[in-house]
Amino acid sequence: MFDDKPYEFGVLGAIKGMLTLYDKQTNSRWSQLFGRAIEGPMEGHQLERLPSTMTTWEQWRQLHPQTTVYVKPKAYYRRFATDHFEYIAQAASGPVQVDDLVLGLEGHAQARAYLLRRLAQQRLVQDTFEDAPILVYLSADLSTVRVFNREVEGQTLQFALTEDENLRDQETSSLWHPVTGESIQGPHKGKKLTGLIARYAVWFAWHSYRPDTHIHGE
Repeated sequence: MFDDKPYEFGVLGAIKGMLTLYDKQTNSRWSQLFGRAIEGPMEGHQLERLPSTMTTWEQWRQLHPQTTVYVKPKAYYRRFATDHFEYIAQAASGPVQVDDLVLGLEGHAQARAYLLRRLAQQRLVQDTFEDAPILVYLSADLSTVRVFNREVEGQTLQFALTEDENLRDQETSSLWHPVTGESIQGPHKGKKLTGLIARYAVWFAWHSYRPDTHIHGE
């Protein structure tokens, strides 16, 4: 919505490896990954970003059992299938490749990418992004990634994974759910980590629009 007017969108197809949209009001082209107009009268305009979680149906139903779902085949769906995730996670070490699957994080000025195959080895990364302490979590089945600000009430927390796949902070020994970011046990029970918007993408598609991206670990 711009100037209090709703815009309708359609799909043009993949351009530079990224799904490209158009709006029916001005026929401008938009990057689906970044939500930004890249050509036409609306060039430079940005759609509001809303948080979302890419995960398995099983995991989502555990958290939200009343959910209904609409399933429609999508282009390039094989890139995000379980066997493809496992194939990438088991790939050889080395610098980023064009077909690498990455988790992209875009801030006010900076952009950062985390390679899935490196996350698969670490599962938990504690980092700093634009002066904010962050936590990057990858589930054991490689399907779910969450990024949180790990500062709570002015204190930066350090986390570790427990055997039952929860997070425990070293400062208070509180337990946290790794997907919802909510503390489920301990002094911080009921508090919630602030989630950051991050997106899975193929490296060549992400890099074509954010060539200034820093790759974590390089």
